[in-house]
Amino acid sequence: MSSLAHTPTLTLRQPLRLVAFVAGLLIEGYETLCLRADLARSRQQLGTLDERLLRDIGIDRATARHEAEKGFFG
Repeated sequence: MSSLAHTPTLTLRQPLRLVAFVAGLLIEGYETLCLRADLARSRQQLGTLDERLLRDIGIDRATARHEAEKGFFG
């Protein structure tokens, strides 16, 4: 029996699983960045609303200011 008989073989399935795993991580990271950017943009807009609009959505000026200051990672 030769030593090659005990050598594990690399199938195409293994690298494809790795590529799929890495692609999944990249997509998840991109989606998280997009969500964070949307939240930061919404918080900035909240800080620009006038008193009437804040009252309509049930938020006072202090809360709006606090949210607007959170930024991207808040």
